[in-house]
Amino acid sequence: MDWLELTQIIEHHLGMYVGRATYERAVALLRGFDLAQGTSLWPELQKRVEARHQTGSRGWPQVLLAEALGADVRDAPDLGPLTREQNKAAIACLCRELRSCLDPDARHGGMPEA
Repeated sequence: MDWLELTQIIEHHLGMYVGRATYERAVALLRGFDLAQGTSLWPELQKRVEARHQTGSRGWPQVLLAEALGADVRDAPDLGPLTREQNKAAIACLCRELRSCLDPDARHGGMPEA
């Protein structure tokens, strides 16, 4: 499985892998997958949100959640509990960010070139 396949799972079949399809569980699945890879996508996601929002040390999961909810990224909310609609919006935002971060033509499991 590569990153693009994982993105498809998160977007369309998350509940089959983690039970309830919540943003918090999507981030946990992504974290576990990321840890099992030879090269981590986590720092790239962090770099992207830091560049976009000058968030400093605020983690990308909270920043993406704030983006999805239309909240101030400097006061990013906890990952859960969220309403069903909030979870859907946050998962969609996460999948968009993953797709924009990944280069589908790159080798090495879809990782962006360094």
